[in-house]
Amino acid sequence: MAFEAVIFPDIEPLIVSKLQTFVDESTETYCSNVRVATKKLPAGSALQSEVIIQVSYQESLDKVRRAATVLVEVFADDYGTASELAHFVASKCPNLVGNTIKFAEASIGPFRDSEASPQEKRSITFDLIVKGADYAAPTPTGS
Repeated sequence: MAFEAVIFPDIEPLIVSKLQTFVDESTETYCSNVRVATKKLPAGSALQSEVIIQVSYQESLDKVRRAATVLVEVFADDYGTASELAHFVASKCPNLVGNTIKFAEASIGPFRDSEASPQEKRSITFDLIVKGADYAAPTPTGS
Protein backbone atom coordinates (compact mmCIF):
# COMPACT_ATOMS: atom_id res chain seq x y z
CA MET A 1 0.00 0.00 0.00
CA ALA A 2 1.30 3.45 -0.93
CA PHE A 3 1.75 6.08 1.75
CA GLU A 4 -0.99 8.68 1.46
CA ALA A 5 -0.70 12.23 2.69
CA VAL A 6 -2.07 15.70 2.13
CA ILE A 7 0.20 18.34 0.67
CA PHE A 8 -0.52 22.04 0.99
CA PRO A 9 0.30 24.22 -2.01
CA ASP A 10 2.51 27.28 -2.21
CA ILE A 11 -0.27 29.87 -2.41
CA GLU A 12 1.95 32.96 -2.73
CA PRO A 13 2.10 32.80 -6.57
CA LEU A 14 -1.68 32.33 -6.70
CA ILE A 15 -2.33 35.35 -4.47
CA VAL A 16 0.20 37.51 -6.34
CA SER A 17 -1.40 36.60 -9.67
CA LYS A 18 -4.96 37.26 -8.50
CA LEU A 19 -4.15 40.57 -6.81
CA GLN A 20 -2.11 41.74 -9.82
CA THR A 21 -5.09 40.94 -12.08
CA PHE A 22 -7.48 42.88 -9.82
CA VAL A 23 -5.15 45.89 -9.84
CA ASP A 24 -4.50 45.70 -13.60
CA GLU A 25 -8.21 45.49 -14.41
CA SER A 26 -9.09 48.49 -12.27
CA THR A 27 -9.51 51.90 -13.87
CA GLU A 28 -8.81 53.73 -10.59
CA THR A 29 -5.82 56.07 -10.81
CA TYR A 30 -4.29 54.64 -7.61
CA CYS A 31 -4.11 51.26 -9.36
CA SER A 32 -1.90 52.47 -12.20
CA ASN A 33 1.73 51.40 -12.27
CA VAL A 34 1.37 48.96 -9.34
CA ARG A 35 3.51 45.85 -8.88
CA VAL A 36 2.30 42.89 -6.79
CA ALA A 37 5.08 40.56 -5.61
CA THR A 38 6.62 38.71 -2.67
CA LYS A 39 9.67 40.97 -2.43
CA LYS A 40 10.05 44.73 -2.64
CA LEU A 41 12.19 46.18 -5.40
CA PRO A 42 15.33 48.09 -4.41
CA ALA A 43 14.91 51.80 -3.68
CA GLY A 44 14.94 54.00 -6.75
CA SER A 45 12.90 51.70 -9.00
CA ALA A 46 10.60 53.27 -11.57
CA LEU A 47 7.44 51.92 -9.95
CA GLN A 48 5.46 54.23 -7.73
CA SER A 49 3.44 51.62 -5.81
CA GLU A 50 3.94 48.04 -4.68
CA VAL A 51 1.84 45.42 -2.92
CA ILE A 52 4.04 42.88 -1.17
CA ILE A 53 2.67 39.65 0.29
CA GLN A 54 4.07 37.07 2.67
CA VAL A 55 2.23 33.85 3.57
CA SER A 56 2.61 31.94 6.84
CA TYR A 57 0.84 28.64 7.28
CA GLN A 58 -0.71 28.19 10.73
CA GLU A 59 -2.37 25.27 12.47
CA SER A 60 -4.13 22.41 10.71
CA LEU A 61 -7.89 22.59 11.07
CA ASP A 62 -8.39 18.97 10.11
CA LYS A 63 -6.72 16.47 7.76
CA VAL A 64 -7.34 18.49 4.60
CA ARG A 65 -7.59 22.15 5.71
CA ARG A 66 -5.02 24.47 7.16
CA ALA A 67 -5.16 28.08 8.31
CA ALA A 68 -2.84 30.63 6.75
CA THR A 69 -2.07 34.26 7.46
CA VAL A 70 -1.06 36.67 4.74
CA LEU A 71 0.77 39.87 5.58
CA VAL A 72 0.03 42.43 2.88
CA GLU A 73 2.19 45.56 2.73
CA VAL A 74 1.19 48.43 0.45
CA PHE A 75 3.79 51.03 -0.50
CA ALA A 76 3.06 54.26 -2.39
CA ASP A 77 4.63 57.66 -2.87
CA ASP A 78 1.87 59.64 -1.16
CA TYR A 79 -0.63 59.30 1.67
CA GLY A 80 -3.78 59.26 -0.50
CA THR A 81 -2.53 56.66 -2.97
CA ALA A 82 -1.32 54.34 -0.19
CA SER A 83 -4.62 54.62 1.64
CA GLU A 84 -6.85 54.09 -1.41
CA LEU A 85 -4.74 51.24 -2.80
CA ALA A 86 -4.71 49.49 0.60
CA HIS A 87 -8.50 49.74 0.92
CA PHE A 88 -8.87 48.44 -2.65
CA VAL A 89 -6.63 45.44 -1.94
CA ALA A 90 -8.45 44.68 1.34
CA SER A 91 -11.79 44.77 -0.50
CA LYS A 92 -10.54 42.11 -2.93
CA CYS A 93 -9.61 39.61 -0.21
CA PRO A 94 -12.91 37.63 -0.43
CA ASN A 95 -12.30 37.26 -4.18
CA LEU A 96 -9.26 35.05 -3.47
CA VAL A 97 -11.63 32.15 -2.66
CA GLY A 98 -11.53 29.36 -5.23
CA ASN A 99 -10.40 25.74 -5.61
CA THR A 100 -7.47 26.04 -3.19
CA ILE A 101 -8.38 28.95 -0.92
CA LYS A 102 -11.69 28.13 0.74
CA PHE A 103 -12.05 31.16 3.01
CA ALA A 104 -10.48 34.62 2.88
CA GLU A 105 -11.06 37.57 5.18
CA ALA A 106 -9.18 40.81 5.79
CA SER A 107 -8.96 40.54 9.57
CA ILE A 108 -6.68 43.47 10.45
CA GLY A 109 -6.22 46.79 8.69
CA PRO A 110 -5.46 48.50 6.59
CA PHE A 111 -3.48 50.56 9.06
CA ARG A 112 -0.74 53.11 8.56
CA ASP A 113 2.69 51.75 9.38
CA SER A 114 4.94 54.60 10.43
CA GLU A 115 8.27 52.78 10.04
CA ALA A 116 11.15 54.80 8.68
CA SER A 117 10.56 54.58 4.93
CA PRO A 118 10.65 57.09 2.10
CA GLN A 119 7.23 55.82 1.01
CA GLU A 120 3.86 55.71 2.72
CA LYS A 121 3.12 52.20 3.96
CA ARG A 122 -0.11 50.41 4.88
CA SER A 123 -0.37 46.91 6.34
CA ILE A 124 -3.23 44.42 6.13
CA THR A 125 -3.62 40.90 7.47
CA PHE A 126 -5.64 38.33 5.54
CA ASP A 127 -6.80 35.14 7.27
CA LEU A 128 -7.25 32.19 4.91
CA ILE A 129 -8.31 28.57 5.00
CA VAL A 130 -6.44 26.50 2.44
CA LYS A 131 -7.44 23.08 1.14
CA GLY A 132 -4.68 20.54 0.68
CA ALA A 133 -4.45 18.01 -2.12
CA ASP A 134 -4.04 14.26 -1.89
CA TYR A 135 -0.48 13.13 -2.35
CA ALA A 136 0.45 9.55 -2.93
CA ALA A 137 4.14 8.77 -2.95
CA PRO A 138 5.23 6.76 -5.97
CA THR A 139 5.26 3.06 -5.39
CA PRO A 140 8.82 1.71 -5.51
CA THR A 141 9.54 -0.38 -8.58
CA GLY A 142 12.06 -3.04 -9.36
CA SER A 143 13.80 -5.76 -7.42
